[in-house]
Amino acid sequence: MPHQPTVTEIRIANIIGCLEPAIILLDELNKAFRTPFLQAISNTTFSLITAVQNAKKNKDECIQLMELVYQVLPAIANLHIKSETPESLPASTMDHLRKFTEYMYSMS
Repeated sequence: MPHQPTVTEIRIANIIGCLEPAIILLDELNKAFRTPFLQAISNTTFSLITAVQNAKKNKDECIQLMELVYQVLPAIANLHIKSETPESLPASTMDHLRKFTEYMYSMS
């Protein structure tokens, strides 16, 4: 009998399927505009995907974290795309991105 995926396995597959395009978008924005922190956010998110796939304990909490990250990444990308000068975001926005990057790094 073939393996039936568990709810946890389905959630992991779904969130990874959503996050991978967001990571690709952030990478492309970084290449085009060289905005600080985008590459770090992308790399950290990729590391978290790997960590969630390998987690033995607290798997549900890890998945919840990844679902929250998925809610934040499109907001970062939209902010970047909609800014009038994408290569130069306001200092307050850069500070928020820096704090987010530090938080994401602390989680991996």
